[in-house]
Amino acid sequence: MSYLRWLAVIALLLTVLAGCPAPEEPATIVVKNDSTTYTVDNLLVYPAGSTDYGANRLGSDTIAPSGQFTLTGIAAGTYDMFASEPSDGWWENLNVTLSAGESSTWTLTDATYHSP
Repeated sequence: MSYLRWLAVIALLLTVLAGCPAPEEPATIVVKNDSTTYTVDNLLVYPAGSTDYGANRLGSDTIAPSGQFTLTGIAAGTYDMFASEPSDGWWENLNVTLSAGESSTWTLTDATYHSP
């Protein structure tokens, strides 16, 4: 292949690669438990409107009053979030839009708590 053809191929490859978007940075959600009484033992974060709630994002962890939990690696999108405590009281945060690389905080309080 001639020198000019190699230059043309390289120029074409560079043009194609320059048009490729960089991978999106995942979002982060910080859940702060500002309730005075309740320990959170279940945290669900799932695509808004979905009926597939997925697994408890806390695993075996809990969020004590005045504690917090950081959830990383969330793809950009719109989500519903649900948190509950052992006696089945709960909090919800619906239609939360997360942008790539964003850190969002969800604060759980006594005022936003729903009793069973």
